[in-house]
Amino acid sequence: MAEMLVCAIHFQKKICHILLTIAFLTHPSICISSYLVQLTNGNQLIIYEYWEDGSQIRFYSYGGVVGIHEGLISEITESDLVYKEEIAAKTPGKEAGAKKSEGKDIYIEYYKKRKKELMEKYRKAKRKLDKATIDRNKAAKRGTRVEIKDLHEQISALSSELKEKNKGVLPDWW
Repeated sequence: MAEMLVCAIHFQKKICHILLTIAFLTHPSICISSYLVQLTNGNQLIIYEYWEDGSQIRFYSYGGVVGIHEGLISEITESDLVYKEEIAAKTPGKEAGAKKSEGKDIYIEYYKKRKKELMEKYRKAKRKLDKATIDRNKAAKRGTRVEIKDLHEQISALSSELKEKNKGVLPDWW
């Protein structure tokens, strides 16, 4: 009897996972939420995540954290608009408008975008690890740990490359 109950529960879990997967695939807005920030000056921003920090609303943008005083925001609403992150160029200097820092061979925008891209992947992997830990899924935990280690190494390599090009010092914005 207990075996049948365990099988029934396992079957229900599988069905639930299948239905959730179908929902996420048919309605991507379910898993990629965005927010529309309406500023008091009439401008609008589309962001994928925000948090309150004292009297400021903070969010990620262009490889860093931006803070806007809450008095400058008229409202923040969930949106059906798709948050589009600009894709970093794969080679420094090939993107439109790439800037050199004070005549050096450092393309600031490339490094900012690449760091942002890697940090977002890192945060997603950490959330995956948390979920695998809650679900007690040892195989998923092992795989996610490898992914996190790889991302950490990529961020370190990018940091070292930038530091080397900047006379051994990381810029303040890093």
